[in-house]
Amino acid sequence: MTSEEAWKLAFEAIAVTHAKHWNKGGAEYLKGVDWMNGENREGWETPIKAAIRGWSQVDKSWMSERVVAVITNSLNEADFDKAIASGNERPKSLCHGDFHAKYGFWCTKKNKIVLCDFSEVGYMSPMSDLV
Repeated sequence: MTSEEAWKLAFEAIAVTHAKHWNKGGAEYLKGVDWMNGENREGWETPIKAAIRGWSQVDKSWMSERVVAVITNSLNEADFDKAIASGNERPKSLCHGDFHAKYGFWCTKKNKIVLCDFSEVGYMSPMSDLV
């Protein structure tokens, strides 16, 4: 199997998960539900503030100006109220929340990708799994 074929199967597995839960509503215990309700501002803002502090200390001399500008602007524009309003205008789904290659395994018995480590699962924009 090529890496392209493996990624295609992994994203198909995520798509199946999203299709099953598209806009059905999230259980109150899932990550992100409190934010959609405009609650827990501090829980949303704390990691943003940490990212801003960390980014201010990063050596950016080896990065392209475009990458630096995108990250800097994204952090500068991060705003709880805007994010919640924008997020609530879009469809939502049950999301893995931390989707990347190390959380997908090939199951030889079933001949398909099996996803694991759903510690960050939440009811949020399906784009979060693609990003």
